[in-house]
Amino acid sequence: MSFDFFNNIRDWFGTEARDAKVMARVNATNVCEHLRPIEQLMRASRIDLRIATEHRITVNCLINFEKLSHQLNLAESVTYIEPHIPDRSMLDPHSAIIVCSGCNSSIFAVHKDSATQNTPWFPR
Repeated sequence: MSFDFFNNIRDWFGTEARDAKVMARVNATNVCEHLRPIEQLMRASRIDLRIATEHRITVNCLINFEKLSHQLNLAESVTYIEPHIPDRSMLDPHSAIIVCSGCNSSIFAVHKDSATQNTPWFPR
């Protein structure tokens, strides 16, 4: 067999593997089934998203929860909160969280007081 044949096979498998990794990232989820549509929409919108712990992600965006709840049919257990955490320093950033109270799953976002003018809104 020729050397080109092996190069073609290697290139084909390499492309397939890369495409599979990209699709796995787009379809991956780390939150409960109730927050999954939000996480998947954030991934599709290319929001900067990081897995924090099991059932918890952090995102670099502000949340327009009213618009989001109109756009998606969210479960009653899904709410948006900006809690005051008394044990934290006044210098710590404020919290903005989408929470599923039934599953103890959450999406931590940027609080409006910590945002810059370059912080994107979600959904847009």
